[in-house]
Amino acid sequence: MHPIFSQILSISRREFGRIWNDSRLRSVVLIAPFVYSGLFCFVYSPHSLTELPIGVLAKDRSAPVRTFVRMLDASPKLAVKEQAFSEQELRDAIYSQKIVAGIIIPADFTRQLKRGHESHLGAFVNAASMVTANTVAKAITEVTGTFSAGVEVKALMKKGERLNSAREHFQPVKLDLHSLFNPSFNYTNFLVPGLLIAILQQVILLGVALSWTGEKEFGTLGELFSISKSPVALLVGKSLPYIVFNFVVGEFFLRVLFPLNDIPMEGSWVVAIPFTLLFIVTIVTWGMWVSGLCRTRLFATQILMFIALPSFILSGFTWPHEGMPFLIRVLAYCLPMTHFANSFRKLYLAGAPFQFVYTDFLMLIIFTAVNLVICYLVIARLVGEKQIETKELV
Repeated sequence: MHPIFSQILSISRREFGRIWNDSRLRSVVLIAPFVYSGLFCFVYSPHSLTELPIGVLAKDRSAPVRTFVRMLDASPKLAVKEQAFSEQELRDAIYSQKIVAGIIIPADFTRQLKRGHESHLGAFVNAASMVTANTVAKAITEVTGTFSAGVEVKALMKKGERLNSAREHFQPVKLDLHSLFNPSFNYTNFLVPGLLIAILQQVILLGVALSWTGEKEFGTLGELFSISKSPVALLVGKSLPYIVFNFVVGEFFLRVLFPLNDIPMEGSWVVAIPFTLLFIVTIVTWGMWVSGLCRTRLFATQILMFIALPSFILSGFTWPHEGMPFLIRVLAYCLPMTHFANSFRKLYLAGAPFQFVYTDFLMLIIFTAVNLVICYLVIARLVGEKQIETKELV
């Protein structure tokens, strides 16, 4: 075996031992990813919002109004929980979060319908939570549209129209709308994979932040350099354990948490697995040179978290880059997670072929290449500083 391979194996075995024996490293690398990912997946396990509580203020107590209220309650997204007697009571119920929306049915609702006039409903929606607001607003709109269609058809039939003819008069233009890739608007499919990517990045950086700085704080650099002074051997040997551990974590996410949460993997595993591995290598090498430059574990952790924490927001996973200011978009494209997160969503939801993700694949390769060059220079400097320090002691 070539000497450099023996050195890499020795350094890797030593790093595996350090991870296992250091309680802080062990908890970050071996425990945190499984605890956090399980917690986040459990939070979003219902997949979509159902039976959102709403209130109704019915100033008209006629049969059509009772039918409309029953239709609201029958919607899988809604549940009529409050029957208010005043607008203030309805607003108070929203303020106290007993309900997320309130509907006001005017006193002349049925009379206007019978006369063939428009009858307007009032609605209050708590938009403090946009996800809840969008869901409840869409459900109320659908129920109102269905009820309105039924009223229109009945009115035309009373004028002598047959049922089929009345339907044609009501809806002369039909829209056949299809939602691609996430047709049920499943929030788990949309958000959880992005959170898992963020968890993976965070635990990698937290673990790697303690790597070189730990050697400095504990005064073990001399022991490490006694195994090898080659920057290549030192870089590969110390990086390998973190790549292996986190690749296992990534596989756990894809092979276990995805199926448990009914998250699809429409794309090819032949693309998804190398893409995930490349992302892990990019983040590990990024953390390595930052850790090598910092003097203490605390400072390295602070620097990496300061850079990494905004990554999820800036990645465009939850808010599109098209809606961001230009300078923020530029900053976002300088972060590895941006290139992985967007293309990974294309893979797991849309089943996109490699030709539609290769640009981000290439960007991660460039990031990794730059990281490797910086790592080499930083480690070479550490070796040189240690040699000078040793000569001065002698």
